[in-house]
Amino acid sequence: MRNYLFVLLFISSVAQALEVDEKLTMRILKVSDSRKTILINRGEEDGLAKGDHAKFFMTSGVVARGMLVKLAPTRSIWSLYRLVNADTIANDTVMNLKITPAVKVTDDDSKMLLTDDTPQRVGNADPNALGIPLAQGAQDLDAPLSSLERAELSELRTKILDKDIGVKKVEIFASLQFSRLGSKVENSNASTSVSDSSISTDLFLGGEYYFKVTQDWYSKFTVSPFMHMINNQQLQFNGTSVSTSVTEFGANANYYFNGEHSKAETFIPFATAGFAIGSVKDTVAEGAGTFENTGSTSSISMGAGLKYHTFRGYGLRLVGDYYSRSESLGEVAATPGVTWSRTSSGFRFLMGLSYRF
Repeated sequence: MRNYLFVLLFISSVAQALEVDEKLTMRILKVSDSRKTILINRGEEDGLAKGDHAKFFMTSGVVARGMLVKLAPTRSIWSLYRLVNADTIANDTVMNLKITPAVKVTDDDSKMLLTDDTPQRVGNADPNALGIPLAQGAQDLDAPLSSLERAELSELRTKILDKDIGVKKVEIFASLQFSRLGSKVENSNASTSVSDSSISTDLFLGGEYYFKVTQDWYSKFTVSPFMHMINNQQLQFNGTSVSTSVTEFGANANYYFNGEHSKAETFIPFATAGFAIGSVKDTVAEGAGTFENTGSTSSISMGAGLKYHTFRGYGLRLVGDYYSRSESLGEVAATPGVTWSRTSSGFRFLMGLSYRF
């Protein structure tokens, strides 16, 4: 069997910081008891930056204003310094955020929806000169957090934020595969049919690309191209044992049930299905010499697995699946004019190591 060089190239884009007046649709993931601290499903990859100020609004109008105090690739924690409608600040609420200048708005709720609420000219200018009256205590934006707020932030960070490694988009892995497959060999005129089973240990090399975690349906899926190399003893066209080498190239589509494929130090369940094509070569010794029979293969698989990542990107993956491979073999000297087909199917168990970066 010839060796192949398997190269995966991925291009990632760098998110640019959002400007004043830019909007994002977001979902609240967790709310503190005081409703002054929220965790949302938007982060650095969406252009947010620590220290950003934003107003949160729904179709009914503005419901809160806040400042971004903790940031991860796909998550962020906001401290809400003004609540207009506290009832809307709840888990799983979907709303928009709009980046605003770092000023606090008036206590008069009727002025929150004015068109000049987010002026184009910001910076060191006097907020009153820009048409945005300050609320009483606006200078508290730079004040230290209270003990309650610090405790809430620490709890959210420990439970949720720090476990996110979504900035690492690419994973490479190597797995050993253990299988017991049943095989059936037939010739083209259906005059011969032989069945048997074999045990094999194979090498599985591949990669996986993770989309960023969002509300979009596709964020729960990943794409995993792979190369599968098999060397074992199988049935030959006449029913004798033969050394078989198979090399397959294909891809798996993986589905993460809870959509959280970027958590560290947590077991992550997923479902997987794949398709591959490749080549097969049978080698059999006959007397003082050997002869070969070559052909093509195609295979499908379907199963489920668990994976585990550390914060540094090292990981473990376990997969169990059902696998079926069809092989089309050419003519041999013993049976001129006759081609052969072989099917192998059964359950596999894959165990491997990975590195995510």
